[in-house]
Amino acid sequence: MFRRCRLITRDYQLAEIAFESSFIKAIEFGSNFRRVQSKLRWLYDQCDKESLRALAKYLELSSEASDHDNHDKNTLSVASFWSELSSGDQLIAIRKYVDGFSSEKISELTGLSVRSIGYAERRLSDKVDMSMEAADYG
Repeated sequence: MFRRCRLITRDYQLAEIAFESSFIKAIEFGSNFRRVQSKLRWLYDQCDKESLRALAKYLELSSEASDHDNHDKNTLSVASFWSELSSGDQLIAIRKYVDGFSSEKISELTGLSVRSIGYAERRLSDKVDMSMEAADYG
């Protein structure tokens, strides 16, 4: 699960925060956790949410700080990338690029059509291309 947080955040410290927060959520969920049908999927979902929260908080704190040189540029890029995606696109990106699911499997899990997943994948691909170009020229 830590590796999952690390894949999403691309930052060791933020991954630690997300990983710890995920377990706190599991503890807070308490006995209800026993009733969860897919415990691993539930834990993964918590890791995903907490990783994205950690990145959003990092981005917020870095924008409030007067000295931006203290913030890692790679982590800021990752945080900015995720923050610019809708929650739906975030979910699709995680299912596609972290979990390695096919469009059909993502469609089955989300209830969206395969066509909608395809559109989202193209949006994500375009976003990555724009981010890479900005990094090359930045």
